[in-house]
Amino acid sequence: MPVADFLDALEARLAAMKPAELRTALLAYAERLPLSKRGTFLAIFAAGGESGETERMKPARRAPKAQTLLRDIDAAIATYEQSGGGAE
Repeated sequence: MPVADFLDALEARLAAMKPAELRTALLAYAERLPLSKRGTFLAIFAAGGESGETERMKPARRAPKAQTLLRDIDAAIATYEQSGGGAE
């Protein structure tokens, strides 16, 4: 699945969830993380910067051109891989 399609689908699913459902899903996912991945996962939720103040994170907005470019890149990679990926 192209990354732009994946992000669109994820955004739609997250928007459809109630806050409690999202919290439950995140905690269930976190419980299954290996020790080596926990710090990176937790860092996703860090907000505020050097000041230490917590700020609400603003959702990233992708420009339509960026979405198209990501889809084109994914399609090119898929085509390359289906053609044998340069295998001789």
